[in-house]
Parts: sequence; C-alpha cells; structure tokens
Amino acid sequence: MTQEKIHIDGQEADGYLIPLPSCNLVFITKGNSLLACGAVDAMAMDKFNVPTATISGVATVDDLLNGEVKAVNKAAEALGVAPGLSGRDALAKL
Repeated sequence: MTQEKIHIDGQEADGYLIPLPSCNLVFITKGNSLLACGAVDAMAMDKFNVPTATISGVATVDDLLNGEVKAVNKAAEALGVAPGLSGRDALAKL
C-alpha cells in the first residue's frame, strides 16, 4: 500500500493505492468524504453518511484526480458534487 498527501484549495487529503492481483484499489479521503475508484459502491456509503464520488478506470491517485466523476451518492450531491466533474473539482467540494 502507498499513501500520499494531497493539497486541494488549501485543504489536505490522503491518497491511497492498494495493489490487488488484477487491479489497484485507489481512493482519497478528506475529512469524512471519499473519492474512490469504481470498485467502491458510492450508494452503499450513504448508509454511513459518507459523501462519496467514484471514478471508473483508474489505476493511480493521479488518475483519480484527473478522471471524470461517474457516480455520486446523496451525501455528495448535497455538497455540490455531480457526475461529469473532474476528480480534483469533486474533491474540492467534498
């Protein structure tokens, strides 16, 4: 597993990459929010009131930041996150 600090609009987040046999599990946490690869079910995270947005087809934290949001849960929508945003823009809102 690798971890890196990410700075977005003066805020700090933590990026993680966990290599698995056939893919990487990639996600970024910021406070109680989550920006993650498509392996994470954003809607399931509503059960825990964790604002979550997901981006498919990523292999690195940089891919996550530069990718396009595909799914968001209700908690993330309430913060202004929507499909089509870049990962970087979504993370700034989360």
